[in-house]
Amino acid sequence: MPFFADGLRTKSCVPGAVGPYCELIKTALKGRSTRMSPRNQIAEEAYLFLYPMVLMDITRRVATNVPLGVKPGLGPPNVFSHMTAFPPGDFKEVVRPNFDTLYSIVFLDLTDEPMVVSAPDTDGRYYMLPMMDMWTDVFAAPGSRTTGTGAGHFALVPQGWD
Repeated sequence: MPFFADGLRTKSCVPGAVGPYCELIKTALKGRSTRMSPRNQIAEEAYLFLYPMVLMDITRRVATNVPLGVKPGLGPPNVFSHMTAFPPGDFKEVVRPNFDTLYSIVFLDLTDEPMVVSAPDTDGRYYMLPMMDMWTDVFAAPGSRTTGTGAGHFALVPQGWD
């Protein structure tokens, strides 16, 4: 299974781990450990940790199991699918899409090699390329506000690649 950006390494919420994700879990579970058996506590923590990744994997499998051009926003891995019109009111492939935004969507498979995403010069126009890991955390957001509107090339390299 491909991991996007830093994969499990930064998502592990082990004793002593820090970060907003771990703090959220610790807050949610605070005080429950005295009422739960260790087995139930481990099961609950595993569910909270893994459910977003399982849901994203199902989304990825559905979204990439459609030939390019059949349905806007869906297509094979490593190929951008561009929406050339605003999403209709019944669009459900994204949980809460903006209905005044044109989307380009891609699931990158970094199993065999890194990928480079290139953006053209947008001549001062606003754009953003939020990049999410399998937990839907945005780990990078190249765009007019962060990298400017000139042409850019952004490498996505899997953990451990030489």
